[in-house]
Amino acid sequence: MFNDLISIIIPVYNVREFLSECLDSALNQTYNNIEIIIIDDGSNDGSDIICDEYARKSPLINVVHKENGGLSDARNCGLELCKGEFVTFIDSDDKIDETYIEELHRLISINNVLVASISYEKIDLNNIIIPDKKKNGKNYNTSRVYNRDEIIKGILLRSFHYAAWGSMYRIQALKGISFAKGKKNEDILFWMDLIDNVDSVVYCDLPLYKYRMRSGSITTGIDVYWDAIQNANDINEKIRVKYPGLYEYSEYNYLYYLFLYAKLGSNREENSKFVIKTIRKKIFKILLCEHFSVSEKIQIMLLIMNLNILKTAIKRN
Repeated sequence: MFNDLISIIIPVYNVREFLSECLDSALNQTYNNIEIIIIDDGSNDGSDIICDEYARKSPLINVVHKENGGLSDARNCGLELCKGEFVTFIDSDDKIDETYIEELHRLISINNVLVASISYEKIDLNNIIIPDKKKNGKNYNTSRVYNRDEIIKGILLRSFHYAAWGSMYRIQALKGISFAKGKKNEDILFWMDLIDNVDSVVYCDLPLYKYRMRSGSITTGIDVYWDAIQNANDINEKIRVKYPGLYEYSEYNYLYYLFLYAKLGSNREENSKFVIKTIRKKIFKILLCEHFSVSEKIQIMLLIMNLNILKTAIKRN
């Protein structure tokens, strides 16, 4: 059991500054039976050269160079090539502690589940840990098994971490699953597909994954929230049919991303009109929804009021 082959999939695109740290952390694991699959997604900053240098030095590394197709496409390519009984993903600007693979494998094995997830810490460009006020005073290294309904509810309320990284998957859990291409918020779709294949997940609050905060990340920008709105709408339809008892959480998730998009603002007039129109249509549901805080409800009302004031001023002029 503790000699299972574990595949580490690392998509790479223009991260020369951080790539060596990521690859070193994957190589320096206390668990030895690993293969590292690097998918160079058309890098043009020298990252491809670094990948090849590491592959020449270590027999554990397999590098594939391909045309740029995006993060989802690179991950899918890695899944097609992996040979392990277990799979984990690392983003190439992040890094992992030396016991990361060993601990995830231990969790998934002793709990006899298909998926194990672990906590993470945010780091800056200089590897300094960014304090998380929510975790102050929290006991690390506590684990718990969550059932399917708890996971879905946690994902939709954003209380359960659902990134592709930070978890280990038995290969059978990924049967028939791929990452949606062309999406900037693809991980939630991945997890909503994954949950159909698994009935429980073990989670441990031990921060062995280091998530790097940087402005160039694909997970920043207003377009991420537009994708999140579209994804949330698709999830609504799925939850309505397959898990109707959890629909209130799905609807809240959709409304929440509408709120974020309106709050951040966008120069895409057609998108903004759709968002504001939908918020107005759903305003009573928003105000009655227990998952929105009082502060958020006030902000939503102010957004609508300010837009009405602006429209009135335009008409008068």
